[in-house]
Amino acid sequence: MKRTIISLLCLAALLCAAIYFYYRNPAAELPPEDGGGPALAKPVIYLYPEEETEATICLDLDGNLTCTYPAYDGGWTVTAQPGGILTDAEGRTYNYLYWEGATPTEYDFSQGFCVPGKDTAVIL
Repeated sequence: MKRTIISLLCLAALLCAAIYFYYRNPAAELPPEDGGGPALAKPVIYLYPEEETEATICLDLDGNLTCTYPAYDGGWTVTAQPGGILTDAEGRTYNYLYWEGATPTEYDFSQGFCVPGKDTAVIL
């Protein structure tokens, strides 16, 4: 459970970094057919349960998914092993769940703070 929470926190940090990257690099804007908003720069989801666990992961994204692996189809259902290997219902294995998307959401970066890389583990 603790590793799953840490994985989700890491995902949130990656999402924040992706959004920050977009706003610092406006040339990264997506073409209109991909959503036309900030690109969510390819976050991945890792699962490291303490024991073998079946998990269904659903994204709550205000926007459009532009790429997923494996296919998202409303969510991912996998069996997660403590070492991080994910197995789907057909027996295919993955190291992580991958997605990217675009969102029309406006983010306010006028306040906040930056955590140096060496201090990330302490903050999380």
